[in-house]
Amino acid sequence: MGIIESVATVTYTKEIKEIKTGIDLVLRQSYVGEKTASIEFNLSQFDDNAFEQISGLTASTIVSGSTINYQVGSEDIVTKALLLVLQNKLDGKEIQLYTPSCDLTFNFQQNGEFIELQGQGKLKSFTASGASVESFFSMTFFA
Repeated sequence: MGIIESVATVTYTKEIKEIKTGIDLVLRQSYVGEKTASIEFNLSQFDDNAFEQISGLTASTIVSGSTINYQVGSEDIVTKALLLVLQNKLDGKEIQLYTPSCDLTFNFQQNGEFIELQGQGKLKSFTASGASVESFFSMTFFA
């Protein structure tokens, strides 16, 4: 989509709830209360195609053949599949994180003398082919 200024942040949290009983509140059982996953990234260099993919907007006016105009604020929820490809610097292995459904939002952020396009996404759970439980993303290591 563009050049990432810094590392992309993928966050996965799992809240563990406890069941305690008795006067001494002895731990008897634990269960998962809530699970969430998100991604955040900054694009220091991007073009109109990357902006359209992240924002869901399309050009509303093209002026003199080379100027494209967007009406920011008119967009709806943008849901995209995401593939994040990383390389481990220690052993050179490639790592791929894939999610088929991520709700994206964006904002602009000043970084020194230029503007970055900051993207945030909430990953939706899905059931992978052949699996029986839901997950947020598939993580694959390549040697």
